[in-house]
Amino acid sequence: MKYSFLDIRSITTDELEYWYSIMSDEKRHYVSKYIHADDRIRSICGEILARKEISAYCGVIAEKIIFSKNESGKPVVINIPVEFNISHSGDMVACVVSGKSVGIDIEKIGRIDIKTAGFFCTEKDMEYFLHETDAEVRNRRLYEIWTAKEAAAKCFGTDLDHLKSIDFYEIRKTGTRIDFHNYTSFAIEA
Repeated sequence: MKYSFLDIRSITTDELEYWYSIMSDEKRHYVSKYIHADDRIRSICGEILARKEISAYCGVIAEKIIFSKNESGKPVVINIPVEFNISHSGDMVACVVSGKSVGIDIEKIGRIDIKTAGFFCTEKDMEYFLHETDAEVRNRRLYEIWTAKEAAAKCFGTDLDHLKSIDFYEIRKTGTRIDFHNYTSFAIEA
């Protein structure tokens, strides 16, 4: 499993235009529907990062990679035995590639209210972060749970409505947590 990150602010307009021109008609149409420019940029940067990481991982030319979707709607690469997953939040895009099923999530750390946490946290999860007295550490723990569960859901094909059923304590043993600046991320491989 190899993961990487890209700050969307580091990509020039010329680079965005070039990689946009490489995308499939379907993906360009999808990207053009975004109302906000940052959403379009994040989507293009997700493809840039995926192409570059798959290229490096598999030794293929990034521009020759052809994406499609499987029966579940998950993006796949045509004729190359590789699995990948992308996530984005704020100014960051994350990508993970592997020969096995993978998932990644990245989140810009903000504030989550307890009601929202109740949608994806079990009682045991709530204890993990609520018993922390330092507010910043408590918030980071909550984001750790969220990103780990979302990455696992993406990896194993679990519906995001069922995040509460994912055992955070089991997946954190096998996944990788990455914290930097105001972001936390979690990557996992089947």
